[in-house]
Amino acid sequence: MRIENPEPPERTPRPEDGAPSPPIYFYYPPGIGDGDIPESRGEFARNRPGNYIWTVKTCGYLSKLGFPCRLTHQLPDEGIILTHREFFTNRMIPNRRQVFVCLVADFWRHPFAQLHIVQNPRDPLLTHASPAWPAAFMRHWPETGLIPRDPARGDVFVNVSYFGLPTRLAPQLRHAQFAARLFEDLGAGFQSGAQLVALAGRISAYPV
Repeated sequence: MRIENPEPPERTPRPEDGAPSPPIYFYYPPGIGDGDIPESRGEFARNRPGNYIWTVKTCGYLSKLGFPCRLTHQLPDEGIILTHREFFTNRMIPNRRQVFVCLVADFWRHPFAQLHIVQNPRDPLLTHASPAWPAAFMRHWPETGLIPRDPARGDVFVNVSYFGLPTRLAPQLRHAQFAARLFEDLGAGFQSGAQLVALAGRISAYPV
């Protein structure tokens, strides 16, 4: 006679088990094409703005590692919702089932986000931390498609380039005297602002 083992009784949940993890979303407003969504190979569209990199690329890398998260065009009604500061309008207020994580990058804080992610360890949200607006530091992702520097070149630099917004470049570095001194001391050229716009699409091929 064959005896079937009875099904084990369901275990009563215990307090130490904790609550189930809430769903995690990366919100990117409508407008991004399916071809820009990272595939299993981890490829991303080039020459996209910071809001794309902070949302789509972060979600893609986490998904590739097996972390449970989703990219969505619709703002979910519940869960942990991460998005770039440009996509979190000041009128967006989280409800009791939502946690807003604002990817500030180098912008300004959101008035109602429960957590901010900054890309500068000296951001005022960290150096002048407040319990009302907690923040954490995360490095910016490398630009897609950059050509790795040849180690054989050692410490030789040919070009020094500033890729940020012109208004955020230190005033001392905007003067022609700085470029002249850089060339005199290191033999390197300096490019910023309109010069880099003219090099768009080719800058990754420039020696650095």
